[in-house]
Amino acid sequence: MSRAPDPTPPKRRGSKLDRHLGQLRRHGPRFFSGGFGSSALLEQLQGRAHGIGIPELGAVRLIRQPEAGLHETWRGVVESPATLGPLPDVVRTLHFTLRLPANAKPGRTPMAVVVELVPLLGSLPTRLLTTRLVGEGVGSVVLEAPWHGARLADAPGPGVTHTVEDFVLMQRAAALEACALAAWLLAQGHPRVVLTGYGLGGALAAHAASVFPIPLAAAPLLAPESAAPVFFDGVLRSAADLPALIREAGSEASARHRLERALGGIALTSIEERRPAALFAARRDGWIPAASTLRLAQQLAGAPVRTFPGGHVEAALRGTSAALATVEQALGQLPELALNVE
Repeated sequence: MSRAPDPTPPKRRGSKLDRHLGQLRRHGPRFFSGGFGSSALLEQLQGRAHGIGIPELGAVRLIRQPEAGLHETWRGVVESPATLGPLPDVVRTLHFTLRLPANAKPGRTPMAVVVELVPLLGSLPTRLLTTRLVGEGVGSVVLEAPWHGARLADAPGPGVTHTVEDFVLMQRAAALEACALAAWLLAQGHPRVVLTGYGLGGALAAHAASVFPIPLAAAPLLAPESAAPVFFDGVLRSAADLPALIREAGSEASARHRLERALGGIALTSIEERRPAALFAARRDGWIPAASTLRLAQQLAGAPVRTFPGGHVEAALRGTSAALATVEQALGQLPELALNVE
């Protein structure tokens, strides 16, 4: 019988704040306490997507929010275009937040679609970034991914799923929804769209941009190339129920292999056509394994990389200016394009 691993992240180059908050994360909701889930469904889902077409949204309901200042905000609700596996009913309704600069010309604002999978610090970095973006004349759509907020279903926490199967479904659904929101924005006349996000959301944004048939920019922020290394070698190791996975798989090596195979479908492993991209990374990131960030940079070869001298948390909170510049640089590489859908 194999020995359960120490859930404490291995010693690495992360900052003291990263390590401290990583230890606190051990006391939060656990990932994968229900094991891997359906092996048959995982087998179907783990293949890499090489193209997903142009997913369309149905009738979008926009609810204006009472905000004052230099921007206008709406909550959006629409049926999710994702029909992947047994998604709970509450997850099948897509929710998002739309922010536009005040007095923006209708349909002419460059836009950022922001993906959050495992929110960091209560989504504060995303709020800081979108506030800065709107001040620079860039609108944003923040996707409330499956198993988050109003779509939490029976998950123990935002982005925290009972099984690996649910996590893969969350990734696949969020990627499809991000692309559908990008297509919707292009159809509204917005000339340029970038997909972005922090951490795992950034990895998913880069993947989604790479498989969308119309050029989208990607701006992964403090992101790995896929989720698997984060659970075995990053800070989320302390939040994952690895003993449950090891018991089911029979050994730690087998559990790692199965997890990498299951989560590797959302990864940049083979891009036939490079998309416009820019990256933001922390030099002393204690949350995202350095090797994983390096692999992401290699897959986006030629993309400019901005770095922050501190760790992951410091970069997320104090590096908003660099994150903003990264998103704007990715957008600046795109030609203006409007997709007219009748």
